[in-house]
Amino acid sequence: MLLEIKVKNFRSIKDWQTFSMLAESKVKEMKESVVKSANLNILNSAILYGRNASGKSNILNSFKALQYLVVRSAEYKVDEDIESYEPFKLCPVSNKNPTEFSIDFLAKNGLRYIYSIGFSKKEIEYELSLRFELFRLKFFLDLMVNNTISLKNKIKNNINFINLDRRKYIL
Repeated sequence: MLLEIKVKNFRSIKDWQTFSMLAESKVKEMKESVVKSANLNILNSAILYGRNASGKSNILNSFKALQYLVVRSAEYKVDEDIESYEPFKLCPVSNKNPTEFSIDFLAKNGLRYIYSIGFSKKEIEYELSLRFELFRLKFFLDLMVNNTISLKNKIKNNINFINLDRRKYIL
């Protein structure tokens, strides 16, 4: 079950944008629209709305791009273009920065996972997966290309962000 997806430097999205299915803790109206799971209040439906050309479709396209990255990642070859890389084009610096996605979800096994990835035209710059068990964060995969990190001292129960090599990846 999707909790949140965060997108940065993808198509018309320059800075971090978040699509969240998490409801506020004290919902007073339309309680039937909120599902309680894993001690979280989760919306059972949502609507994207906004002006024309405001990025609604690109939030949805980020789902497709992330799926493509995960499903096809075993087929990537060194120095081959990553098709999902479509940086923000209205800023000349953006094409030098990675496109970044972070997805927070509950799996069928009831565990909460966060998967984050940053990639450029030719390489995956970082990949990070986190698993929550009984409301405690457990690190189970870290693949960093051209970066080294030490998470053991940084991961705590009430984590808000992880600072990886001068960049903040909001979780």
